[in-house]
Amino acid sequence: MKRPALLLLVALSVAPYARADWDGRVWNDKRAEVAVYDAEVLSDGKPRTFRETLLINREDAGKNKVFKLNTVRQVEGANYPTSTVTTVIVDADNPERLLKIVMGAQDWGGNVFKTFAGGQLAWNAPDGEKTVTLDVQPGDLFEDALPLSLRGITFKEGLQSKARLWESLANNQSVEPRAVPIVISIVGEEAVNCRAGSLPSWKVAVEREGGATDFYWFEKKDPRLLVKMQRADASKRLLVGRARWSHWDKRLPRPNVLN
Repeated sequence: MKRPALLLLVALSVAPYARADWDGRVWNDKRAEVAVYDAEVLSDGKPRTFRETLLINREDAGKNKVFKLNTVRQVEGANYPTSTVTTVIVDADNPERLLKIVMGAQDWGGNVFKTFAGGQLAWNAPDGEKTVTLDVQPGDLFEDALPLSLRGITFKEGLQSKARLWESLANNQSVEPRAVPIVISIVGEEAVNCRAGSLPSWKVAVEREGGATDFYWFEKKDPRLLVKMQRADASKRLLVGRARWSHWDKRLPRPNVLN
């Protein structure tokens, strides 16, 4: 089974939140978790709705096991669509420990790829290739990894932790991301109504310095699937359907629940 090459290395932690049993036994079937969302972002100054797919599977990486998250989206702009795939890899035993990430975007203007490794962020910007050093510190988080890494925290109402959050590599294709101080809070339990049903969930707040707050809802039962997201920049996700599916096996049709 071939996988795209991915390059980004950094360790992080949101201690004391780590749950060793965050994933339960569901991953023993060697299938991927495929979740489809009704999503919305601001593009060209207007809200754009689209279907977004998050795929997670557990893989062997030498002697270790990792989780890989692919976030796949295509957003229609004023004159043409932009397709983006962001891949994040974390330690299977500690999903707060980010191992690799890469972002690739394609539109009618061309291709953009960003790679972070060993503290170096490299990408092909419109005015040429660039490499910068990011001041990544122990405990830093990456926005692109939150739908996966936050699933490993201990969910308990009122629990809080401070960290720095690196903005998504896909947010602005022409500039480097920046890190902002955040406070992660477990707001409490809340049922989320979506096409997949009424799902008991934990509501998590990620408050940025200055007061802008993003909210994430994770299903209460393992493996803590992301059910809903609502960010201060107007980005949204709401679960449509999810399935465990070996999507790389072309003999297996797409499950109807994902349509």
